[in-house]
Amino acid sequence: SEMVYWPHLATVSGTRRLYFMGSQRLDGRWRERILSAVCEPGQGRWRVEPGERISPGGEFDGQFAFSPWIVEISGGFRMYYSGKSADKMPCILSAVSTDGYSWKKEPGLRLASVDYCPDGAYAPSVIRHGNEWLMYYSSRSGYSVKIATASSFDGLSWSRIEENSGELLNPGPRLCAANPSVVIFNGKRRIYYSGHDGNVYGARIYFSDSRDGANWSAGKECLDYCGAYEGAEVEYCHVVREEEGGWTMFYTGFWGKHLLYPMTKYSYLKKARIARKWLEQYL
Repeated sequence: SEMVYWPHLATVSGTRRLYFMGSQRLDGRWRERILSAVCEPGQGRWRVEPGERISPGGEFDGQFAFSPWIVEISGGFRMYYSGKSADKMPCILSAVSTDGYSWKKEPGLRLASVDYCPDGAYAPSVIRHGNEWLMYYSSRSGYSVKIATASSFDGLSWSRIEENSGELLNPGPRLCAANPSVVIFNGKRRIYYSGHDGNVYGARIYFSDSRDGANWSAGKECLDYCGAYEGAEVEYCHVVREEEGGWTMFYTGFWGKHLLYPMTKYSYLKKARIARKWLEQYL
């Protein structure tokens, strides 16, 4: 892979498996698929497993398969993931597995583009809530991205919840909230998410809390881009509670030092100015 991002950790039969998206360029086009790595108990290194967990190639994921999220179901596991074909907007699909390694795609769409997210639904984050499932996901319209909510009783048929968390999550000075990771923290729902101003350059990770799922606290920044491998942005986080206590955040860092950094930065800042003008006009 030329790039790896969108990590998601799941523990299967005592083995920690990190699912992630690997991006490769073939014949001038990007191909994105879901891969995995394992970390044996007592070892700090991750070993990439052979093969692909989810390969692009279906009607709705002909080119891209990305943003995995794993939940445990009766008899095994279900992976919600995002798919993209050349002539379609991003959508949310699913696959099932008994061992976490071999996955079978399920037919149909879990969520697709509709009037309130004409440019795609993607990046699902799913939790169990009573006798139903709740999904938080990215809802895109032009340069604007919000976090929307859907519910399901069977995990396959999903309905949008009108009390849209995306209207309430406000990442400080940023204008877009996307790529959620939801957890239960001290009896409240907490969403960690990427915040940016319509362009990913300068994206940070924020969090917001809610007790009822409808009213959310203002976003608080919790992770900036400051490391050796994250000189431009941090995104796509997955926050997990560790068995021994405490929390771990897996996330993607963009841009270490390279010769073309000044040109790349200029290009992204130019796109950011275009995005801000679009947002000022249409929002």
